[in-house]
Amino acid sequence: NPDGQFRVKTGVFYLSRFQQGVISQASGGLFDRSNATNDFLGLGAMEYSYGKRNMVSFRGNYARWENKYTLNQRGSDELDTKELTNDQSSQGTLQLDHELTDKHMMTLGVESYANELESDRLTQRFAYRTRRAVFLQDEWMAYKNGIVWRIIPGIRHDVDSQFGGQTTPKIATRIDLSSQVILRASYGFGFRPPSFQELYLRFENPGVGYVVDGNPRLRPEKSRTMNTDIEYNPYKNLSFSFSLFRNVISDLIQYNYGTSSSEYASFQLTNIKEAYTRGGELGMRTKLFTYTAFELGYNYTETRDLTSDRPLEGRPMHQATTNLYLNAPYGWEFAIRTKWIGKRPFYSSTNAFAGASTTLLENQEDPYSNPNRVIYGKEFALINLRLEKKFFEGRMSLFIGIDNLLDKYELTYNPIRPRFYYGGIQAQF
Repeated sequence: NPDGQFRVKTGVFYLSRFQQGVISQASGGLFDRSNATNDFLGLGAMEYSYGKRNMVSFRGNYARWENKYTLNQRGSDELDTKELTNDQSSQGTLQLDHELTDKHMMTLGVESYANELESDRLTQRFAYRTRRAVFLQDEWMAYKNGIVWRIIPGIRHDVDSQFGGQTTPKIATRIDLSSQVILRASYGFGFRPPSFQELYLRFENPGVGYVVDGNPRLRPEKSRTMNTDIEYNPYKNLSFSFSLFRNVISDLIQYNYGTSSSEYASFQLTNIKEAYTRGGELGMRTKLFTYTAFELGYNYTETRDLTSDRPLEGRPMHQATTNLYLNAPYGWEFAIRTKWIGKRPFYSSTNAFAGASTTLLENQEDPYSNPNRVIYGKEFALINLRLEKKFFEGRMSLFIGIDNLLDKYELTYNPIRPRFYYGGIQAQF
């Protein structure tokens, strides 16, 4: 940021991971499995400001994900497997934010995205795809006299080389009744093509115990969304929020639960022809004392698969969260995060129940899908703890933590990592 007007931002991320394990199959075969992953992301942005609120910006990134998977049968090479996957993507956005008048702030931009995939799991080994987009938005200050009223119409057009073009308009509004009360509302259309990972790739998570297989027959997801919310801040350290939402989705991309696998619970994405989700959210944030902050949230979501006339699989109607943060003197920080998840319906059949997983399941006849049986995942709570101590004016810290303190997990329909301990050190130079 040499002169206050021109700014350059850059970042680089790199991760190398190696996993290995032994698979014992029911047929008696033993397999050594190894998985080597290299993940790279480079990103940057250039911004030039002029006038009071005007700016021209360019943001871009390049990502590469390489995975080598090997399965070696002991005593034989008949069922040996070697798979290489190389996924590269690049994205760039050029955007202009310009104040037309004191009441109109215009945003105009173009975006380009490219994705190339090389994988032994593809029939033709290589796949390539591009997406171009243009977008326009106007932030209109419709009224400003005690009450502040903004109206924000916008429109976006995407052209995907694999799934064609789609135009998605949106309109939003915000009314500041006072510094304490804010109202918001929006209505818009959405378009989400499936990613290459969702279409083609096999993703394994041995630490949790599941595998996700791509589905090359997926169609893009289209939606219509309406949101309204109110925010109330009676005091500086206390705020409340309440919102209502409704989403109508065509070709909803949804996990198909409970497919069988010799080693892991297995899932595959599929399309739901027509569905909706609707509900509401409540939230509260407060800073109780000098060193303590507390957050509370509740979400109610009603879902419906309109094709089969039953709730969407695997989605809870009730969820609640609490977060408690303690920032004590001398660099001590402690956090308790909890999430309560209500029961979820599942309709896929499986005989893969084992061990502790069945303690979180209950069988029950489903009145909406007769004669099929519905299986409900029971309600449960997740509790995560983290303790951190900072040194050298915050430039270095030691931390330890426990995820899933109560050891609640489901092996078959909704795998969650069992109780997990971690610790580490981080430093800034």
